[in-house]
Amino acid sequence: MTIQSATAAQTVLPAADLPAIVLPAIVLIVGADRFRVMERYRALRSEFVEQVDSTFGVDDFEGVDTGVVDAIAAARTTAMFGGRRLVVLRDGLDEETIPALLLYAETANEETTLLVVDVRSGRRSKAFAALVKTIDDVGRVVDVEALPSRPRDLADYVSKCAISAGVDLARGTAAHVATQLGRDSGAISALIDQLAVAAFDHPVTSGDIEQFVKGPGTAMTWDLTDAIDKGNRAEAVRKLRALSSEMHALQIQSVLTKHVRKLLVASDAEPRTARDVELAIDAKGFGAKKVFEKIRSVDRAAIERAHHQVATADIDLRGGSGLPDDVILDVLVVRLARTLGGVRR
Repeated sequence: MTIQSATAAQTVLPAADLPAIVLPAIVLIVGADRFRVMERYRALRSEFVEQVDSTFGVDDFEGVDTGVVDAIAAARTTAMFGGRRLVVLRDGLDEETIPALLLYAETANEETTLLVVDVRSGRRSKAFAALVKTIDDVGRVVDVEALPSRPRDLADYVSKCAISAGVDLARGTAAHVATQLGRDSGAISALIDQLAVAAFDHPVTSGDIEQFVKGPGTAMTWDLTDAIDKGNRAEAVRKLRALSSEMHALQIQSVLTKHVRKLLVASDAEPRTARDVELAIDAKGFGAKKVFEKIRSVDRAAIERAHHQVATADIDLRGGSGLPDDVILDVLVVRLARTLGGVRR
């Protein structure tokens, strides 16, 4: 269950006479690539639940407001009907909340598995490093690597993704995809998904993928992100409608994810000028200036919430909610406009 506030909803399943299974009391999944971190989180969560079958009670928290405190309180509480529990905490770790989690890690409840998910695209503090070391000593740390930077290695990654999805790429196509999309794991995954659905009756060539990666052009996507940044929900939805006639839902999702990710990375760099933004996000001129102005006008917490929103929508677009793609994108665009359209308090 996805919880959008610090309030958790508990699902307690009846206990069963199963052999005891030793699971870590606390697990931290951390990395800079949100798509890959969330992908690893979903796999690990499913693995844990399957291992203990029906003895699991599951609590979900997002690290907003009192989310970290409430997650720790839940982790210390024994399951209502016995059996092992899983408590999930997604994000919310900062200088104020890390000490509380560090204290919990040192005296963790062995009857609970606390699964902490944290995406960090910038520098990590000494306090966070101490937390990682402690969790590594008493539980498990899963450090999710970002995609490789070397073009050849990135092309190999694309090839492996295609093979897993049953997509046959012609020679040179993987390298072309790597050049076109760079290290955007979400965009690569979305492209492979689209190619799998298209079901080509021949090896997919570089020419075949152009219809999926080009889209309608930068101007139209900027119109959408500009409307979101201004907080103009009605205009953002209109621009979304225009894009939807030209782009696949996963392509639009990729556009929105890249936009929010740029804001987050630029904010992490604590830039003093637009030039600092250029260096942080590899953008030039007007684009970097717009990002600089935006991160100066909106709270860092709002950017983090927007990051949560695009991550949730990505899961939903891949079958997580069962809702139509257009409904998922409508809701996402309105939420982003509400979140990023505010001003710094």
